[in-house]
Amino acid sequence: MLHSGLDALWASVHTLTQRVLTVADRDTFLDDCLDSLVELVGANKGLIVLTDPSGGSYAVNARGSGRALSAHEREEISRTIIRDVGTSGASLRWEPDLEGGTPSAAAFGIAAALASPIQTMSMSTGERRIRGVVYLDFRDVRREINVYHEQFLDIAANLIGVVLAQSE
Repeated sequence: MLHSGLDALWASVHTLTQRVLTVADRDTFLDDCLDSLVELVGANKGLIVLTDPSGGSYAVNARGSGRALSAHEREEISRTIIRDVGTSGASLRWEPDLEGGTPSAAAFGIAAALASPIQTMSMSTGERRIRGVVYLDFRDVRREINVYHEQFLDIAANLIGVVLAQSE
């Protein structure tokens, strides 16, 4: 079973990298990327959350099971996880039995979460900065997250960073 899961992950990596080269519309690529992430890792929802210069954050794309999330569903996330990843610049795998619970996780029934920073590089200065976070959460306590899911999320976050840098 793990082998077929790895095959699906690698096929999705291939598809996403090809999409970066062929999709002219940023939002279409971001939605496709989130749909792939949510489906492959078995998440309930996925969001791309960007930060603005004042330090605020906002979701630019939010998906769950092949559909856009409602405004209400977009709000049922762990802002603590998103903030921690955006501040540290490091990916995070959160599970309550490993880290303890947060009020939002308890309130929204979040059983686990993965988040990875979106980094962009200025074409003129070569300076890298954290532009936002890709966030996935899971509501089923039986869902297992493995290192391959984490690596796939990191790859997707890097591709999203490239697409965002090209569209700025």
